[in-house]
Parts: sequence; C-alpha cells; structure tokens
Amino acid sequence: MLHRSTLLLRYFCTFAVIVAIAILFVCVGIKKDKEGLVNYLASVKVSTSESTTTILGSGFVPYVSSTHPKSTYDVLAFGAVGDGVTDDTEAINKALLTIHEVGGGMLVIPHGKSGDYMISSPLIIYSNTSLVVDDGVAISLEASSNSNMLIDASHHSGDLAVPSTMHDISVQGGIWARGVNFGTKNNVHSIILGGNNITVQGATFTSSGGKYAVLIQNATHFTVRDLFMNNTFSDGVHVQGPARFGLIQNIRGKAGDDMVSITPCDWVSH
Repeated sequence: MLHRSTLLLRYFCTFAVIVAIAILFVCVGIKKDKEGLVNYLASVKVSTSESTTTILGSGFVPYVSSTHPKSTYDVLAFGAVGDGVTDDTEAINKALLTIHEVGGGMLVIPHGKSGDYMISSPLIIYSNTSLVVDDGVAISLEASSNSNMLIDASHHSGDLAVPSTMHDISVQGGIWARGVNFGTKNNVHSIILGGNNITVQGATFTSSGGKYAVLIQNATHFTVRDLFMNNTFSDGVHVQGPARFGLIQNIRGKAGDDMVSITPCDWVSH
C-alpha cells in the first residue's frame, strides 16, 4: 500500500498538470483574439465628407508626441504683431529658425493685438519643434498669396515624393484660414508635414482653397486628432503613402471632399 504522503504528492502533481494545460489554452485563446482585433483595426477604412471621423490604423498604440522642448519662446519677441494687417511671416519664420538652431523648443503664438497673424508665404518648421497657437488665434494667408501655410523644412526644400528627414514636430491649436479660394490647380495645402513622430491637433481649418487642410506625407508614427473643418475646399485630412503607425481621431465639421482620405501614391500629381 502506498504511503499516504506519496498519494497526496501524486494528486498534487496531477492537479498541477491540469492547471498548466488550462492556462495554456487560455493564453492561446487570448493570443488569437488579440490577433483578430489587430487584423480588424488594420482593415478599417473610412471615407466621409461630413460629421465625425475616427480611424485607428494598424492596431498599434497611437503615437503621442515625445518632443520635450528645451525652452519656450514667444513669437512677439521676434517682431510678430498679430494685428491682422502686418505681414508676420518673416518674424514667425525667424522664431522657428532660432529654435532649430538651438536644438529645439516650443514656439507660442499668443493673442497679439487682434488675435490674427497674417502670412504671405509658408511657415517652415524643423525637427524637435512644438508650435502652439493660443485658443481663438488665427493664422491667415494673405488674399493675394497662393501657397502652403506651414510645411516641414525637408519637404519645403525638396520634392514631396522624397521622404522627409524631419522628426518630432508638433502643431497645436489655431484657426488656419485662407481668404481666397484659388481652387486645386496649383496643389497647395494648409499644412504639410512628414517624417517621424508628427502631431497635428486641436486646430480649425477654414476656406482651405488649393487642396487639403492637412497633408501627412511620407510619415511614420503620426497623430492627427481633434480638428474641425469649416467648409474646407477639398479633403480635410489627407494621408499620402507611404505612411505607417498613425492615429487619426475626432475629425469633425464639413469638408469639400473626403473628411479623411488615405491614398498610396497621388503625390505624383502634387
């Protein structure tokens, strides 16, 4: 007859094996469910011209800007006025260039005299830069200008088809307005950003003649969220491939074409 302690040991070992097998089945099931969720998120496609659009792409954790500005700068200190009349392009670009030359930082655009900063040519933003426009403050393109409003430095100096070398760029807030609708023939946009770790959030776009309000071009790890389209001329948000690891969320209002559009290679027409 087996000793009582030996029997207890056998029962314990048998129980342990059963528990281990059960845990294995549970883990396999969770893995399959996770894979199914990732595949589902990767397959989501949305195209709408009005109301609210939310897209989660590829099942990856959304990118949150890792830019940690070394210093904060006020654009008024660089000669910007913000009176809705003075051309502030040079002053804002001087501030952005200064931030680039010192290795990065945050540029704040406060209310100014009237809360309206007039520009006549593109604002050029560089790596490791956060541009924060205060609530209710407008960036307005001069009526006689037919240009992009803000673009990353790499794309500004080269072909849009070539991947941007910029990284860690964040644009937050502001009312980005075009006073005149030039149509789409010259293929200009309100904001063009590419590269790695890109964020555009909390902004409003109005009368975006030319083409798109926000063009994300050749980007990885990007976030575009909490934007309002006020009767923009064409697409609200247009993601131009190749692009990956992105989050597009809470895009509202009314766009002249798609609220959000994701395309593989129509940069050839830009």
